[in-house]
Amino acid sequence: MKRSDTVMNKPFSSNFLKIIAIISMTIDHIGVTLIYPAFIDECMVSGIDLPGDMMPFEAKKLYYLYIATRLIGRIAFPIFAFMIAEGAFKTSDIKKYLSRLLLFAFLSEIPYDLATNGRIFDIGSQNIFWTLSAGLAVIMFIKNRTEMNRSRTVFLTVVLCTVSVFLSFSIGGILLIVSMYIFRYDRKRLVPSVLITTLLMTLTSSYLQLFSLAAYPLFCLYNGKRGKGNKFLFYAYYPIHLLILYFIA
Repeated sequence: MKRSDTVMNKPFSSNFLKIIAIISMTIDHIGVTLIYPAFIDECMVSGIDLPGDMMPFEAKKLYYLYIATRLIGRIAFPIFAFMIAEGAFKTSDIKKYLSRLLLFAFLSEIPYDLATNGRIFDIGSQNIFWTLSAGLAVIMFIKNRTEMNRSRTVFLTVVLCTVSVFLSFSIGGILLIVSMYIFRYDRKRLVPSVLITTLLMTLTSSYLQLFSLAAYPLFCLYNGKRGKGNKFLFYAYYPIHLLILYFIA
């Protein structure tokens, strides 16, 4: 059986994977915007100092529920990163693709800041579209390397990654997107690169990032097809669900 036949017989389309990522992301954001504040309120009502006194039973339940939502939420980003790498391979106009991501990065920033910090703008953290855009921008430089000399390509890539760090984007997330693109058909190199970038995200964030590895078996079921669904609906869902969670909170 040919490689292409094997891939096509697998059950998951890109849109199905995106649905899994969206569900995972929504559960994660519910934990951040609704469950964690409820946990803090319960601790304050009980008169305990965090992380000092022993938590009462109700607060402990909320805390474990919060951790569960964050663990489930770790599945989302690797899927989005994988879809960006796939999209970079398949798009006929990568500049238009990048422009679309940047547009939704701008549109999502206020909803993201409101939902996560209760502020209209917070320079300390940015929404996921910025990291996805930065990853795709690096890929665009790599794709155009034949049109630029090697030193310029390396320089622009380093500058972009450096700027991304100062803007609080996830450098580990950017490298994950790029490695998924570069080593798309080279599993001997893809697996170590995934492990290294996951470790980097863990070191720069928290131990919860290790659970993002649970997303990778899903990629083995990807059939290379888009599947049913409107791509703009997936983009629009991000800011809309954040606004809804903000108003609920």
